[in-house]
Amino acid sequence: MITILVILGFVSSPTKYFKTKEGKGVLVGIVAVLGVSIALVLIFPSKAQADEYKYLSSAELFVGLDSTRKISPMCTTGVNSDKLTSNVGLKASIISTAVSSVNLKYTHHSCAVNPDNKSYDALGVEVTYKLW
Repeated sequence: MITILVILGFVSSPTKYFKTKEGKGVLVGIVAVLGVSIALVLIFPSKAQADEYKYLSSAELFVGLDSTRKISPMCTTGVNSDKLTSNVGLKASIISTAVSSVNLKYTHHSCAVNPDNKSYDALGVEVTYKLW
């Protein structure tokens, strides 16, 4: 629900936008992600007896590599892999329970081993649910 509210906060006129062809496509994606998320929560119900809320309970540093099927939008073509994208960032749990959390996040994306075509830094919010 938090993610939906954040998405709607960035759409200038949601009722008009989601009636357009582009908006309908985006809406289908949002509904699909929500549907899969709800299905997974139902398949893997929480085993916690009582939710104890914790505030600012953890912070993490993450570093990762993603490989795209085609050229990464982050990379210029070159002698090295133009499919490999790197990401690095920090995330902090704002509120959490034994099985879920709401986190604030900063991420930097760039090409891993070729010069950058594009790179970006982003602040975000994520909601997690532990399946097992």
